[in-house]
Amino acid sequence: MTLFTLIPPSSFGNEKPASAAAGVTFSLILTASGRVFSFGSAEKGQLGNGFTGERIMTGNKTVFDVEYEPSEC
Repeated sequence: MTLFTLIPPSSFGNEKPASAAAGVTFSLILTASGRVFSFGSAEKGQLGNGFTGERIMTGNKTVFDVEYEPSEC
């Protein structure tokens, strides 16, 4: 099952989304003024914020945080 979440344009402040790109677990938004916002899984650092959100859970399993709110890269 695929789950999609609507990201309201207000998530980008006064910026107007102009283009979008998506990977399997993350998305990027380019605004009309050239700013880039990202959200989703940062497992491989693809959000461009310098973090992977990597942590160890029970049973020594590695898990990664998911950013649900767009943030500027």
